[in-house]
Amino acid sequence: MATFEQVKKLVENTYGRIWGDWYAIYPEKTRARLDFRKGGFSGRYSHKCDFILCSIGEGNLDDSDILNSDQWPVWKRELVHEMLHEYQCKVVKAPSDLGRQFAEKYDHRFLGEGHGESFMTAICEKAPYFGMTVDELADRL
Repeated sequence: MATFEQVKKLVENTYGRIWGDWYAIYPEKTRARLDFRKGGFSGRYSHKCDFILCSIGEGNLDDSDILNSDQWPVWKRELVHEMLHEYQCKVVKAPSDLGRQFAEKYDHRFLGEGHGESFMTAICEKAPYFGMTVDELADRL
């Protein structure tokens, strides 16, 4: 069984690696602050405070792939989802045509505000980073 601290460190390292890759061409951008909580609730990105709340559920600590950042354990799905919100707020200036198209397709998939055309534009732009199609990345999230 993994410890909360092990997973926290892995999330921090994964965030740093992905963030560095995504924002290399945006030197003026700064990283969001990561905040960790134990629990079974969903993560959140706050654009006003520029932080990502990461939830690590006690029940997930015994998942067989939780310490493998090459796989997609729950923490990685939630982290990438919230990083896409961060990217949506910091980089996406206007929805792309492809983002609009996928927003119509996935309008039922993601609940709550902030999952419209600009969020789908972020998914469209970042799916190739993971070697995935837009549909494959959306399905992971």
